[in-house]
Amino acid sequence: MDEYMPRATSYLQQAVQADENEQYPEALDAYIKGMEWFMMARKYCGNSALRDRLNGRAAQYLDRMEEIKKILREAPPPSAQTAQATPVSHQKDGDSNELRRAL
Repeated sequence: MDEYMPRATSYLQQAVQADENEQYPEALDAYIKGMEWFMMARKYCGNSALRDRLNGRAAQYLDRMEEIKKILREAPPPSAQTAQATPVSHQKDGDSNELRRAL
């Protein structure tokens, strides 16, 4: 678990920062990457109390990811200036569903 949490924490901190700055595509990407590492840490956690805490935190992150996806779906079409931003793909829906099933 020790090798996974630092990477998860780094990505999740980036996600929260981008989220706070309303940079939702970047936030969603960072949340997905962070959750992949987070779930690995959870998988190899031997302490059941810590695993329960990780499950609760993971649920919060997944809920926020769903909120961001909703924001992005409801956002007006990008202007020519923002057209270069990374598009939100439908693959990300599958990513969060896969992570939620892993809980």
